[in-house]
Amino acid sequence: MSLADAIDTGDVALLPGRRDEEWRWTDLRGLLRQIPDPSPANEGWLKPGPFADLGEDEVLVVNGHGAADIHVAPGQSEVLRLRFAATSSATAHNAHALIMVGEGGRLTLLESHEADAEGYVAHIGLDFELAEGAVVERVI
Repeated sequence: MSLADAIDTGDVALLPGRRDEEWRWTDLRGLLRQIPDPSPANEGWLKPGPFADLGEDEVLVVNGHGAADIHVAPGQSEVLRLRFAATSSATAHNAHALIMVGEGGRLTLLESHEADAEGYVAHIGLDFELAEGAVVERVI
């Protein structure tokens, strides 16, 4: 049972509930009677995020759309803004980011989760791959 699978298939029976240890305090199966339609891609303008004046580059994922693979080369140091935004009400989406930092690399990740919408369902997954001596500082 996972929120990501439920969103992908539209099957509410796959939603986690109280019997799922990680979700026992948030009974999604009891809260959601149906999975909303998939979130559309956003074609509009987005206001600047909370870390707009910081960092060198920005990776933006809107309504689950957009590439979020981040690579820091061995021995390099980067400050990066990672923004997850929801702009469509009453919809559902999954988003995923892969963050890889090479040997001796350093990443300061300025991560924000923003919404200009109501009643949406989102699942965000982050996978980190850190080589020996790599460091990630995550600011949310």
